[in-house]
Amino acid sequence: MAKTRKRTIPEGALPFGYTPEKLWTYNQLIEDNWVGVWYFENRDYKEAADFYQAMLGKFFKQQATDRERYHKGLPYHNLGVALAARGRLRESAKNFVLAYIEDILSLGDGADNFMAARALHMIGIHNKLLEPVKEKALSMRPQPLDPEVVYSQFQGQFEEPALVKLDHADLLPLLSTESAQNLSSIVRIQTQTILSHMDQDRRISWIAFIIGAVSLMVDIAQVVFR
Repeated sequence: MAKTRKRTIPEGALPFGYTPEKLWTYNQLIEDNWVGVWYFENRDYKEAADFYQAMLGKFFKQQATDRERYHKGLPYHNLGVALAARGRLRESAKNFVLAYIEDILSLGDGADNFMAARALHMIGIHNKLLEPVKEKALSMRPQPLDPEVVYSQFQGQFEEPALVKLDHADLLPLLSTESAQNLSSIVRIQTQTILSHMDQDRRISWIAFIIGAVSLMVDIAQVVFR
């Protein structure tokens, strides 16, 4: 039997540098995001806000269990959108800033290309105010577990009365509709890792099994959704 070479998952192959196991947990935490989006689309902004507040609670509970940080940008950001729709602008701005801090802690300079930064610009908070926050958050990467640690040093700067009020049509495109994404990446990488430990005959059998399983799932879906 030919020797097999152990294969490792390349660093950075998954979002936020997560392992497949951690990404699976993250996806479980956000898998019900469609519920909050549904509330918002139906203009039930209070229910949407309560939903994302509860989602944040789940994230912090998971962090306490695993004793490590998870990216919480989605619930902070969508809570900010829901609060903005209710006219609670200062609370909305705070949650957008917390989402921006989360993006910085997870993505570094790339945070400026994500939705929280865009939302902040739309409500009237621009780079001049955000630069000190960004610098502080960058210096603390990848911790802390709670972005309030960073925000608390700047919170007075984001309570200006001149925040821009946005209506439903403006806010809807800002809503993050992310759900359990990147599962295909997990399946692909885990499959590659399994195959790397098999000899050629077993590898062919395993690939045939996967193809057959996928084909069966497609057939079932066609019957269910016909």
